[in-house]
Amino acid sequence: MPRLSPEARLAIAFLAILSLFRLWFATTLDLVPDEAYYWIWSKHLDASYFSKGPAIAWTIACGTHLFGDTVFGIRWLSVLLAAGTGWQLFLLGSRLATPRVGLAAMAVAAIIPIYAIGGLLMTIDALSVFFWIWAANLFLNALEKDGWWRWALCGFAVGSGFLAKYVNLLELLGFLGYALSVPRHRARILGWRWAVLLGVVIVCTLPVLWWNDHHGWVTTAHLKHRGDLDAGFHLHPGQLFRFFGDQAMPVSPLLLVALLAAALATLFRRGKTEAEKYLLALFLPVFGFYFLLSFNQAAKGNWAVTSYFGAIVLAVLLWPRWVRQSAWARGFWIAALALALVETAMLHGNSVPFLKPEKDPILRLKGWSGIAEEVNALRDRYQPDFVVANNYSNAAEITFYAQQRPAVFMFRSDRIENQYSFWPGYTVKPGTTALYVSNDLDYPLPESLQHDFPHVEEVGHFWREYEGKRIDEYKVWRLTN
Repeated sequence: MPRLSPEARLAIAFLAILSLFRLWFATTLDLVPDEAYYWIWSKHLDASYFSKGPAIAWTIACGTHLFGDTVFGIRWLSVLLAAGTGWQLFLLGSRLATPRVGLAAMAVAAIIPIYAIGGLLMTIDALSVFFWIWAANLFLNALEKDGWWRWALCGFAVGSGFLAKYVNLLELLGFLGYALSVPRHRARILGWRWAVLLGVVIVCTLPVLWWNDHHGWVTTAHLKHRGDLDAGFHLHPGQLFRFFGDQAMPVSPLLLVALLAAALATLFRRGKTEAEKYLLALFLPVFGFYFLLSFNQAAKGNWAVTSYFGAIVLAVLLWPRWVRQSAWARGFWIAALALALVETAMLHGNSVPFLKPEKDPILRLKGWSGIAEEVNALRDRYQPDFVVANNYSNAAEITFYAQQRPAVFMFRSDRIENQYSFWPGYTVKPGTTALYVSNDLDYPLPESLQHDFPHVEEVGHFWREYEGKRIDEYKVWRLTN
């Protein structure tokens, strides 16, 4: 610590205090459906999964091995990953500019809603952004100091990010584009060093490739479906507006404008520095990919989350120049940061006052344990052989909060829709009884259940709610063969 700059010491202190707060606050929120779903993956460890690589499942397995199948056990590693992400962002800003720039970039990222909430939840983004920003620093280390192991370590970081979120592979395009644009780096990137980096990345991808080879390349079909590319690429300009709208909320509207303005101003300016070229290389591949994809189908709000680190540092670099030149720019920056801070503070509250409960992003984190309480009461009353849910979210949440008694399944379907399709299902024989839980009241009973269970009786009706606010309506049916 004595050898560190004052900014570095301040960054460490800030991250330590923030992490302690997050470790506590994370335990006050129910698991979101994806977390519960990934937790079930961790009970079925595999080389890969239907929609994602194996990193999230294995990470949760490590966390719960130490602290049990609890909210804390699932999330504590996410908090540490967020601290690591903040530190790596500080290092990136420091080495490309000054420690003050690194500190400011880290502080800006901390108040951006998607990074603030991402530091609490154990989702694939926690792993993806950490490995992305770590790989960014490792690549600079490899270029500046050389050594085959530095190139291999960078490949490991990129490959590990791929095992969490496939889009991390696009970071290689940024690395290649940057190195080719800087004459003194071209010789290194075109030789054995790039081959070492790519070789390690390829090794990291083997689990996903092996699993898909044994499961009909189902992930490829899933990704095409997510991008609405099943029937090819078609131009829908309206989807592009939706894309920017979906980006505005998790990043914060004014701050998104500032980040995009910084990136575009740098992109179209001649005489870019090496630092600016590198930051653009971190921003453009992912954001550009989803920008183009959104002409067909708008990308979701969190899909481009890795791209914004480069734009954040660029914005911090341009901030002093803009503020000196224009009072309007100074006011805009203050408003952008203030709005992002208010949004992040609100996300740590109980609800957003002006939003309907079903649209409230905060209430998405609330009330899940109450569903399990309702289902458990019906279990005690009817003693079913198992419970069936209408989607993986409800199945996973009930499994976690109802203490896994008895088993919870997804209903049988001819289509492969999620990871439940690859796990053993329920068995129906004469005398079997089950409870079916659904919040899709327009389609209360799937055909497969009607076929397996001739006798159906509605036995429950309740709401997922929090502090009297009704979020989602559920019904429960007792099924008998």
